[in-house]
Amino acid sequence: MNRLRTAGVLAVDMETSAMYVLGAVRGTPVANLLLISDVLSDPWKPAFHHAELAEAREAAQDAMVQAASRALRRGGLAGGPEQSSEPDTAA
Repeated sequence: MNRLRTAGVLAVDMETSAMYVLGAVRGTPVANLLLISDVLSDPWKPAFHHAELAEAREAAQDAMVQAASRALRRGGLAGGPEQSSEPDTAA
């Protein structure tokens, strides 16, 4: 961890790159919303089961469902042309 911190690394994620590779191979759009659960400081501060993370996860899930619903209405998830001028802003 010290080596990463010294190098200026602010966050670590292991799954996102695999999702983008799979999306590229299959020709499928990919989106990721990342929530920070643990603070990788010295000492490590795990927070995966904290109430604040659960609240943030709920808010993020709601925002993603709303964004996906808008995209589906416009035909945007299948990579088709957008059919609406509705702004794509987060709730």
